[in-house]
Amino acid sequence: MRGMLAICTAVVAVGFPIAALACSDVFVVSGTRSQSEKTCSFGGFGLDRNYSGKNALDIGGGRIGQLIVVNESCPYLEKVLFVDCNTGESVTVDGVIEPDLQRKLNQSGAKILGGDYLIKYLQPPTGPLALTSETTVEAVIEVSEREGFGFSTEVLRDFETHNQAVLEHNKIAAGYGEPLAKRIVSRARRPSAHQPFDTHCGCKLFYPDSPGANS
Repeated sequence: MRGMLAICTAVVAVGFPIAALACSDVFVVSGTRSQSEKTCSFGGFGLDRNYSGKNALDIGGGRIGQLIVVNESCPYLEKVLFVDCNTGESVTVDGVIEPDLQRKLNQSGAKILGGDYLIKYLQPPTGPLALTSETTVEAVIEVSEREGFGFSTEVLRDFETHNQAVLEHNKIAAGYGEPLAKRIVSRARRPSAHQPFDTHCGCKLFYPDSPGANS
């Protein structure tokens, strides 16, 4: 698959004016941490084991795209990982709520309490972030800054920041005796729970002789 990276996920429809946007159904996350050498898909990463990724896709021209799911619970959060294997540079861009819905929420003054943040709304035909065989990391950053999309070139630092946020949240819950929170706090003591996924796995898979394959 070339050019566009997206998955279809339903967005909750609501009326206006409203006080909040409801979340999707909560997903059940299970399994141990692993990453496929054949597809670069991964799952079970992070202290909450919610960090996962779909198959890496060859966009062409030494470029790789991958859908990352940061949180499979409420709110459901996606990022698109773009890697230029020619330079080894990478960037993630945060998914957004359906644009028309977001505009109506802004106009109504509603407070968003949840909702699905999807990468498909970043890309054509809805959004301007078209990933092609000629796209550069600099171009992705330029579009993201112009459109107000959240982005980061510190992909692995973002992963550790996620872990830290999960830990702080569960420390509070553990103090109230929540069993799952206690297990997550205990899991944080293991170095393996903080090991990140291979952000450049797609380069190794599709462009093994590229600089990015050695990153």
